[in-house]
Amino acid sequence: MSLSEMVIKSKLIPPQPQRDVFHRARLQEKFKASRNHPLTVIHAGTGFGKTTALLELCSYYKQVFWYDITEPDRDPALFLAHLLSAFLPSSAQLLERLQSGGMAAAQGILTTLINQLTLDLEDDVVLVLDDYHLVSDVADITRWVEQLIENHPPHLHVAIASRTIPESPAFIRWRVKGTLMLID
Repeated sequence: MSLSEMVIKSKLIPPQPQRDVFHRARLQEKFKASRNHPLTVIHAGTGFGKTTALLELCSYYKQVFWYDITEPDRDPALFLAHLLSAFLPSSAQLLERLQSGGMAAAQGILTTLINQLTLDLEDDVVLVLDDYHLVSDVADITRWVEQLIENHPPHLHVAIASRTIPESPAFIRWRVKGTLMLID
């Protein structure tokens, strides 16, 4: 089975917002302020409304790229295939390159994606990685997410929802430097 056939498109569509959501003014102010940071991490336990918060944060952006991470996405190639497909729905060529070149091709493919987004994005957009805790301990995935954030295109904001706060050196450095806004 090819990588493009393994991409589940419904994981790349934001869920429908729930009705009767209680909007908190303090939280909305944090969402507005998060636009001044390349990365926002929403941290909370199960059932505390991380996805609902992400949907509210998305309302401050013209375009949303969504990736609902699940357990099978611990496979680095599958993760990267979904990430590419979130941004570029017609990414068949890059997916074929990833499949034929394996993990050796992944770094070049991610660089291609970053360069393409840098050229194409004209308005502020957000990439949402929902349930990031499911893959945060996978070295290749952590390295790619860090590269995407370190070299983020000017109009790209990354929002991560996780049950755990990522503790890699890059995430710690971003917290200290103010690159990351933590909402918990």
